[in-house]
Amino acid sequence: MQRVFQRVVACIMCAAVIFGASPTQAEPILIAAGTAAVVAAVSWLTPKALDTLSDYLAQNNNDINAIEKKAQNGDAKAIYNIGLIYYLGKNVERNYSEALRWWLKAANEHDYAQAHYSLGELYYKGEGVLQNYSEAFSWFKKAAEQGHPQAQNILGCMYKNGYSLEKNREEAIKWYREAAKNGNEQAQEVLKEFGETW
Repeated sequence: MQRVFQRVVACIMCAAVIFGASPTQAEPILIAAGTAAVVAAVSWLTPKALDTLSDYLAQNNNDINAIEKKAQNGDAKAIYNIGLIYYLGKNVERNYSEALRWWLKAANEHDYAQAHYSLGELYYKGEGVLQNYSEAFSWFKKAAEQGHPQAQNILGCMYKNGYSLEKNREEAIKWYREAAKNGNEQAQEVLKEFGETW
C-alpha cells in the first residue's frame, strides 16, 4: 500500500512540475497530507544544480561580476550558473529571458547537460518563452543522452504518460532504466512496479 501511495505522490509531483509548479510549491501540500514519500518525491525532482548554487556563490564571494567574468572567459559552469542566478532571482531580479540567454550559451557553445535540462524545463513550463512541448522534449533528450538522470526520468515519464507525444512503454522503460542506472530513485521505483530491472 505504501509503495502504491509513493507512486501516486511521485506521479503527482512529476505532473505538477511538468505543468508549472515547482517542487517547493507542491511540497507543503503533500507534507500536510502526512506522507514520508514527499521527501523521496521532491529529491528526485530537484536538480543537483539548485543544491550547489549557494556553494558556488559562496566560493565566488557572492560576486556575480566575478562569475560573469568567468563566464565571459568560457567557463561552462559559470555560464550555466549565471542563468540559474537569473532564473531563481538570487541576488538579482528574477529574469527568465536572461536565464534563457545564458543557458542557450552554455548548451550551444559548451554542450552543457544541465543547461539542456534547464532549457527543457523553460520550454515545458513556458517561462520566458512560448510553451512548446516538442522543444522541451528535444532539450530533455539532449540532456538525457549525456547521462543526466533527471532528464532521463522526465523522458520516461513523458513516454509513459504520453505527454506531448504518443505513449510508448518500451521507450519509457528504456529511459527509466537509464535514469535508474544513474541513481534516480523514482525511476527505480517505477521500474520495480513495471516488474523490470535496471
